[in-house]
Amino acid sequence: MISVAMATYNGASYVEKQIESILKQSLPIDELIVCDDCSLDETVNIIEHLSISDTRIKLHINKENIGYISNFYQAISMTSGK
Repeated sequence: MISVAMATYNGASYVEKQIESILKQSLPIDELIVCDDCSLDETVNIIEHLSISDTRIKLHINKENIGYISNFYQAISMTSGK
């Protein structure tokens, strides 16, 4: 199983292209774990919309901002693959 961890925060302007790029890689992935660190823009809405059409996308929204390093480690800890 191949997993990708992604940390997001206020990335509405580029998050859709990033996710599309990850999902279109030549080596297919089994899951994309996205941890959002309390974005104030439309990042979460965009990811939720994308996850409807692709069940490999799994979104976790933090209850409070934990910073980008902790957010990325959290995303990694939620993966179930390599």
